[in-house]
Amino acid sequence: MKNRFSASNCFKSENVWFYICMDTTNDLGSKPQNYLMCTCTSCTRCHTCLRYLAYESLPDSEISLRIINPKHLSLQKDDCPYFRPSEKIRYAKGFIGILDRLPNKVWKSVSGKLQSLYNERTYYRARKGEKLLTPEEQEAIVNLIRQQGITDIPDFDAYVDDYAW
Repeated sequence: MKNRFSASNCFKSENVWFYICMDTTNDLGSKPQNYLMCTCTSCTRCHTCLRYLAYESLPDSEISLRIINPKHLSLQKDDCPYFRPSEKIRYAKGFIGILDRLPNKVWKSVSGKLQSLYNERTYYRARKGEKLLTPEEQEAIVNLIRQQGITDIPDFDAYVDDYAW
């Protein structure tokens, strides 16, 4: 695995190093293990479909793979249920900083409501940044805070641009 940390994509603040995720490479090879891919070249959206582009980026050394049955795909029309857009989305990574900046009374209420959205383990993983938050989850968290009368909501701890595998 190549080291992505270099002086050009790191900065130091208060004796803590931060890594800025700036993707300038085609990292389709980092797809999840057993990701379902598509081989349908006749699809009108294949060149913007993450499943097809992941298949196209496979190295020749790959021995086996998971694909959608081409016979099944031939039954699908233009609105393919397997289509995944190839654009990256912005995930949030952690919200400890948001909680730390809330008044204590609001913090207790928001924290309790957030814990009810997830099971306990997932809540703590999301809070620490181990579980990435989708734009929809970010919006739900911000809305919970706004419902408490807070209008100046700080950013999440970090952001990562990645594919919605």
